[in-house]
Amino acid sequence: MLTVLDCFCGAGIGAFGAKAAGFQTVFAFDNDPVSVRVFNKNVHPVAHVMDAKKLDVGKDLPFTDGVMAGFPCNSFSTSGKRLGVNDSRYGTLGYVALEIIRQKEPKFFLLENVKGLASKSHAEFFNDLKKKLGGFGYNIYSGLLNAADYGVPQKRERVIIIGIKPNLDKGFQWPAKAAQKVCVREALVGLSPVPDGVNNHYGFDLRNDEKPFAHKVPDGGNWKDLPLADQKAFMKNAFSSPGGKTTYLRKVDPEEPAFTVMSHVMGKHSVQLYGNRRFTIRESLRIQTAPDSFVFDDDIPLQKQYACCGGGIPSLLAKQLFESIRAALK
Repeated sequence: MLTVLDCFCGAGIGAFGAKAAGFQTVFAFDNDPVSVRVFNKNVHPVAHVMDAKKLDVGKDLPFTDGVMAGFPCNSFSTSGKRLGVNDSRYGTLGYVALEIIRQKEPKFFLLENVKGLASKSHAEFFNDLKKKLGGFGYNIYSGLLNAADYGVPQKRERVIIIGIKPNLDKGFQWPAKAAQKVCVREALVGLSPVPDGVNNHYGFDLRNDEKPFAHKVPDGGNWKDLPLADQKAFMKNAFSSPGGKTTYLRKVDPEEPAFTVMSHVMGKHSVQLYGNRRFTIRESLRIQTAPDSFVFDDDIPLQKQYACCGGGIPSLLAKQLFESIRAALK
């Protein structure tokens, strides 16, 4: 069985996909204790709380067949400050992943980050990253994948970089796209329409400022579908500010894939309402294609559970990517 080192592992939603593809994660790390706890409960008890900036790569990390690294996306996300490598907290963690690959020389690696990584704003870093990885002796395959094209009930665009040692590479091929997209309604079959608290089927309700208006927004709509007076009442001073702001009071169409599952679900500017409430934790995991056996202990604070749901490659897409890697290896 091929072994994997999972860097910035989060709660293990992507690692669960690697496991489903027949790979064994033998070591993982993240700086968030809750994520590590969830990973160890649901994937393998091999995750550790570690600060990536303080790693001694040679001593702290094992040699494995492969490396997976979804280095934090905050610095490159279009919904953030877009500081890139100038973000002192997160911006240089891509170079940490680079150093791990340089020292450990795995047979293959898989890197994942938000769409913004490949934008013009961060092109210098993105191209430098690929150039250095190629210089380490890998065939490099990079692409922008939308998870909804691969059977995931979620519009989630992510940059994926695959590297394989040339002497082991039969020619990597991206997974085949699904014949049709999976919608929210299909993904949530079997769950109670009213959250019943069973198996993490609970979550946040509406914000107070949303309560007078959410029921007036149609499925697939947003604040712009409100009567004009309600638009002004809800948006207040932002009503006259530039930009479409179409993510405000945004409601999912159950017959379409969901929007991207986010780590923070209570913000006003990045809303994803399902009917007149937010997705529950179980629904969020379903949309991330994690199985119902993937669970959170109920004593974990609700916002922390949501944060865990929002990170990582959806399990189904991760499974397909690892299967494609296996098929490419000699």
